[in-house]
Amino acid sequence: MIDMILLSAMSFSHLHLHTEYSVLDGVCSPKEILTYAKECGQKSIAITDHGVMYGVPSFVREARDLGLKPLVGCEAYIYDDFEFHDRGRDTMKSNHITLLAMNKKGYSNLSKLITKAHLEGFYRNPRINLSWLAERNEGIIVLSGCIQGILSRAIIDGNLTHAENRVDWFKEIFGDRFFLEIMNHGIEEEDVISKQLIEYGKKKKIKVVATNDVHFLKKGDHVVQDLLLAIRSNQLIDDPTRFKAKWSNLHLATEAEMLKLFEGNEECVENTALVSDMIDDFSDIFSNAKPIFPVVQVPKSHNNSNDYLRYLAEEGLKERYKGNIEEARLRLEKEMDVIEELGYPDYFLAVRDYVKYAKDNDIPVGPGRGSGAGCLVAYCLDITTIDPLKYGLIFERFLNKGRKSLPDIDMDFCTMGRDDVIKYIREKNGAKKVSQIITFNRLKGKLAFRDIARLSGIPEPRFSLVAKALSDGESLQEASENNIIKDIVNRDPDCEDALQKATLIENTIRNKGVHAAGLVISNENLSGLVPLAKGKNGEVVSQYEMGDLESMGLVKMDILGIRNLTFLNEAQKKIQANGHECNIYDLNDKEHDKKTYRLLAKGHTDGVFQFESSTAVSLLKKIKPKSIEDLAVINALNRPGPLNSGLADSYVKRKLGKEKPTPPHPALKEVLKETLGVMVYQEQVMRIAQELSGYSLIEADDLRKAMGKKIESLMKTQKKRFIDGAKKVGKISKPEASKIFAQIEEFAQYGFPKSHSVAYSVIGFQCAFLKAHFPSFFHAAWLSSYAGNADKVGDCVSRLISWGKDVLPPDINTSEDLFSVNKENQIVYGLASIRNVGEAAASDIVSERKKGGDFLDLQDFVTRCQKIVNTRACETLAAAGAFDLFGLDRRHLQVVIKNIYKEVERLSRYKGQGSLFGEKTLVSIPAIADVDMSEVPSVSKLEFNALESFVTTSPISEKHDVLLGMGIKKLSNLKTGSKVDAIGYLSSCKIRKTYAGKRFAEGVIQDKGFRFPVFFYERFLDQIDSSHLADGTVVIRGRTRKGKDGQVNFYGEYIWPEGSGYHPQENLIDNQPLRESVVLDMHGLLKKENLSSLQDVLKTLKPGNVEVYIDFGDKKFRLKDKYDRSCKKILSNWKEKLEKK
Repeated sequence: MIDMILLSAMSFSHLHLHTEYSVLDGVCSPKEILTYAKECGQKSIAITDHGVMYGVPSFVREARDLGLKPLVGCEAYIYDDFEFHDRGRDTMKSNHITLLAMNKKGYSNLSKLITKAHLEGFYRNPRINLSWLAERNEGIIVLSGCIQGILSRAIIDGNLTHAENRVDWFKEIFGDRFFLEIMNHGIEEEDVISKQLIEYGKKKKIKVVATNDVHFLKKGDHVVQDLLLAIRSNQLIDDPTRFKAKWSNLHLATEAEMLKLFEGNEECVENTALVSDMIDDFSDIFSNAKPIFPVVQVPKSHNNSNDYLRYLAEEGLKERYKGNIEEARLRLEKEMDVIEELGYPDYFLAVRDYVKYAKDNDIPVGPGRGSGAGCLVAYCLDITTIDPLKYGLIFERFLNKGRKSLPDIDMDFCTMGRDDVIKYIREKNGAKKVSQIITFNRLKGKLAFRDIARLSGIPEPRFSLVAKALSDGESLQEASENNIIKDIVNRDPDCEDALQKATLIENTIRNKGVHAAGLVISNENLSGLVPLAKGKNGEVVSQYEMGDLESMGLVKMDILGIRNLTFLNEAQKKIQANGHECNIYDLNDKEHDKKTYRLLAKGHTDGVFQFESSTAVSLLKKIKPKSIEDLAVINALNRPGPLNSGLADSYVKRKLGKEKPTPPHPALKEVLKETLGVMVYQEQVMRIAQELSGYSLIEADDLRKAMGKKIESLMKTQKKRFIDGAKKVGKISKPEASKIFAQIEEFAQYGFPKSHSVAYSVIGFQCAFLKAHFPSFFHAAWLSSYAGNADKVGDCVSRLISWGKDVLPPDINTSEDLFSVNKENQIVYGLASIRNVGEAAASDIVSERKKGGDFLDLQDFVTRCQKIVNTRACETLAAAGAFDLFGLDRRHLQVVIKNIYKEVERLSRYKGQGSLFGEKTLVSIPAIADVDMSEVPSVSKLEFNALESFVTTSPISEKHDVLLGMGIKKLSNLKTGSKVDAIGYLSSCKIRKTYAGKRFAEGVIQDKGFRFPVFFYERFLDQIDSSHLADGTVVIRGRTRKGKDGQVNFYGEYIWPEGSGYHPQENLIDNQPLRESVVLDMHGLLKKENLSSLQDVLKTLKPGNVEVYIDFGDKKFRLKDKYDRSCKKILSNWKEKLEKK
């Protein structure tokens, strides 16, 4: 009776548990597991994922929030290096073992062990061995493991002597920190293991604990685990050969269930509480930790880092502000006080150090980014190059005394030099103190559905209809209410089943990656603080995500790479090497350059950072910028929020004088003056709160953050503070304060930081300046930045030719590896941008040419470069025209190059055995008349296949004159809106389906210097033979139309491929009645009240045969119902009234 009372009072703890961080094996997030554990009456609970500690911080944080005691551990992979010491490490089979940290020392040792497993012991899995475990045993509790445990396998194999020896070893090393672990999932082998372990326990006085190998919440959830296992193995769900989830009882069993499972051995269940009691609560290391900054060496002439930072900042101040320095000095003092009070001087010195290294080593660095550009100290240290006083940038947006998170000076570097900067940081601080940061990619709705549909064996064309209809960020539950999706899955039960299954795994971790820019730098070895692993490219990465690292006090540095910085620097170098003066990094005499702003106002911004998109071009043409400030406004407005809300349109009208620059309230006139009464920047919200409601800048930044987070409770508090503050200040009434707060709240959805906008506009201006003054060098560098991407290069080359720019074809004796500019200011094609050649081979060809002189002929080239360039690459070089200088026919070379390689190789065997007179032995090349070239494509097609563009040739030749005489137009003669029969080269044409399941084809039609997207919709596609869509010269009947992005598109109705003859009478589609439709353009009008109003209007329309499409800019939807013709006028009038509002 007493035993029963004791048992009923005890508290069982799960000591063996897997979360979703046992990737594609564990099912649940830490929050889901812990919430359910609390409901089940658990007081403490462990996390022991397979070989990793990824989920530890979030598990600990969630446990503390729920009032549970978190037990930190790992189910490690271990191999017995004592028994198999005479065999290679990589042949040793690993087993499992459960490790739990007792205290901070134990956590540090566990972290170091798991790090070592990943960095030194990885073979199929990250493994430790018994020697390493013994070395790092302090503070660690060991459980003997599951059915795959180091003792369990020996018992199952019948090697009881070895098993007992290992029990003795563990007891000797760990003493009462070693426990024998038993499980009961109804598996016969587990019963054998349990009996033997219980016997060892009695014999050697070692306590036994009962665990459940938890992988999911409840019985039956193994079906979810099985879906994940199918994704992990990339095998069909129904494949009988794949590893499947066999057991339904790997769930979070209750205490009552555990007692029932281990009836007769209830003490083993009770012992879990003893283990829990042995473990300290050290969860404080995962939150609110004091920042751990990298150590920066301070010169002996300075007392400490505070003193050194002040000295550097003051020296920079004198350099930056040679004239009026007092205002800047006051601002500097204020910033330094905040930096010192928060203890951040070391951080600023560390950033300055690697930025200085980059600049000293000719690695281009951006002018700044994000809120850090608003820091005067960073400007004086030459970290940033944006003057925060000149542009009115706010320091408190970056850093203030109330800020809880660490500072964040993100820096952009040239992509080619970024790795060098990271290498420097590693060497400077010590490789063990620096790590990149892990990321986790989750099964978002669309990806989850695609995975499940694919592994259900559904053909891609069928499931892609559903996938395309799913919006990014939309949950599958929400999507299942979408009428388009409902319609598709109702007609396809397999897709419906896949959609239901996908909801079960949605948001689960799918795989891991490496943060694009983040780097952690510590003042001590990281492995004792954070377990480390390796990325797929061998880089050392943390096992904790960025937010978790920051919570632990570790400082993240963002080292980003920007392609534009690379090609700007390359262009400037080439310009200077050609005798021109150019320094784009000094804007003092360039900032108001008229030639640059004329180029921007015309929208000639291909290759101009941040201003290439059609929406940016449209804003540039309307606003016609004349300063960096104007560019910054355009940059901030060129976002979906301002564009869709009508904010951008309002600013443009005010800029053009078509609308008065009236602010929302007269009291906001000064704050919004620079943006003509329109809220554009986040900093303006901060100023408004200051001016109208008496906020300090620290409080104003809290308001900005609250709006960004959109947490209702925070917003209620801020609203009250704003209105109460406004009453005290007395500039506006309570109703006015409420109205202005509502406007600010709406603006917060798309507000943009001014500091970031200014910084990135500077890079854009630098691009535009080079393009305006040195166009050939700019374009050569721009094209070179896409080396290796033949499609993109081909597109850019076509555009350049259409603008009348000279682009010379590849030439084996004059081309560099990248695009270059010759003495005549012409752009010369780079060898690395030819398909099948590649950057390494191109660079080696140029090196060989510089070393051995120009290539004398093709034989000389092959002799010297046969180890660099294979026959396929050589054929592509010939197709591109690289050997035209030797007077050779491109088509002929396609047939004979392989023979030339064989001949050169044969002759090389007899090197040194030439004729008595030492003359060169020539390889024999079959004459054109002696080879069959019937299967070789035309010269223009060869060139296009090699370059993805036409540089020296055109697909339209003399043989097409007859067609041109019949009224067929060249692409150069197309007029927007006209219906024509046009001739061009069709490529990359693929048949796809719309959301509604209708077929269409899209491709590209082009000629030398002209390139248009081409589309064929279903009713036209049905009368076209699919073979006519193959790459080649064609005549297409259709219409040209300019899209919202400014791109002219060709909408085809019929097609005649070359060789089939041109018979215009074949196209009878014009005689068929066209379906009527109306497109309602809601671009910029996406508001809840507008959609509600539209719904009311639609209810008044009469039924008919006119289809109505709603165009939101990024998506177009067809309404289910059709209406009579009067709907066109009614909807047009409704929209007109809406716009006038």
